[in-house]
Amino acid sequence: IRLAEHYRLPPEVIAFIPEHHGTSTMAFFYHKALEKMKRKVKREDFRYPGPKPQSKETAIAMIADSVEAASRSLDEVNEDTVNGLINRIMHLKQQENQLDESGLTIGDLSVIRDAFREVLLSSFHSRPKYPNQSDTQKLEQRNAGSSASAKGSRKKGAVTKKSQNKKSSPSAARAKKR
Repeated sequence: IRLAEHYRLPPEVIAFIPEHHGTSTMAFFYHKALEKMKRKVKREDFRYPGPKPQSKETAIAMIADSVEAASRSLDEVNEDTVNGLINRIMHLKQQENQLDESGLTIGDLSVIRDAFREVLLSSFHSRPKYPNQSDTQKLEQRNAGSSASAKGSRKKGAVTKKSQNKKSSPSAARAKKR
């Protein structure tokens, strides 16, 4: 916050820094502490200091931060797993009363849920592996070799798409007249 104030960021932006975590539990570190259990572990010791989100925008940032982080751990990405993840996180934030002071309505939460689902599904959508340039060049060379041998094996007067286009195109007809 001091750094944000030093650079004179607007108060609305500075508010995002503590509010987007609210008083949520630092789940990863809390879980690790429970695993080690060298002493009695208190959930309160693993909570952010807050405050809870005071605006719709900081509440949305809170949910987005949690959804994005958790989505990286999904083994399988499909509509069901993404919906389940978003619903669990939003339910947890509501159970912990993190959204109570933000002004978000049930209608807002529905819109947010739909938007996050669309973003996650599109960002995890698998893309085709694009060929590299050297693979393309090899295929071009192979194709050039096979098209040269194919040209020699064609009968004179054989109709190809290329020859059909030349015969029927208006520019080909004009070229013949000249």
